[in-house]
Amino acid sequence: MTPHDVQGLPLAQFAPRMAQLYGDLDYWHPFVEGNRRTFRTFTRQWARQAGFVLDWGLSKQTEAARDRLYIARDSAVLARAFRGLTEERAMMTDDPVEYEAYVMLRRFRQHVSLETLILEWTTMAPDCGARRPRTSEPERD
Repeated sequence: MTPHDVQGLPLAQFAPRMAQLYGDLDYWHPFVEGNRRTFRTFTRQWARQAGFVLDWGLSKQTEAARDRLYIARDSAVLARAFRGLTEERAMMTDDPVEYEAYVMLRRFRQHVSLETLILEWTTMAPDCGARRPRTSEPERD
């Protein structure tokens, strides 16, 4: 998927695709450190090329906002790492990591998804029609 593939889409259609991209990148990354900054910078630039302003700076306004992002991101990664993980499978497994993943995913259900956060924190770029007003300064990495 390229930015041109989502250019001109309504925000409600852009957000799930961006969440998928971010979650996939976070799951497959080869780095131990710097992932969050790298992913935020890359996805912010990618979104801009597609005609959107993705304001990751909103995640820094409060500890709660930061935690929402971390939980949503961790949930997306766990869901990819343990596809199709059910309660039955978790109860039958001999793998403590798989069981713990199930417990975490169950806890994360009460929190917002990465898609929801991206929907909240994204606007149309100024040169792409109407947009919601900005609520934070651009993130500086």
